[in-house]
Amino acid sequence: MNLFTGSPRGKELSATSYKKREGDKEPGFLREHPGISKQIITKICIFLFALTVIQWQTATSAMSASLAIDITGKVTDDKGEALPGVNILLKGSSKGTTTDIKGEFKISVPDNNAVLV
Repeated sequence: MNLFTGSPRGKELSATSYKKREGDKEPGFLREHPGISKQIITKICIFLFALTVIQWQTATSAMSASLAIDITGKVTDDKGEALPGVNILLKGSSKGTTTDIKGEFKISVPDNNAVLV
């Protein structure tokens, strides 16, 4: 049985030349497997599509996480003295950090276009 055209082995039909036979209620796979409904096949297709989307999102998140850039710096006043406890934020997000006792900080940003405030 060819699952793509629904024709029995030895009588292969191309996908473009297949025509529904007179009296057939369902073409192809569904005709040969009457216990499987269109609803079940539709649900399986939706599940597989959703699984593919989830895998794609996971892969793109992992790639973007691996492209993160670590920024380090020191915040000082006009006299060059360290400023501890200063908030450093990634503009447009809730991600941030605070300078330590020496005025130093470290933060990971997604790319070179990141702006710290």
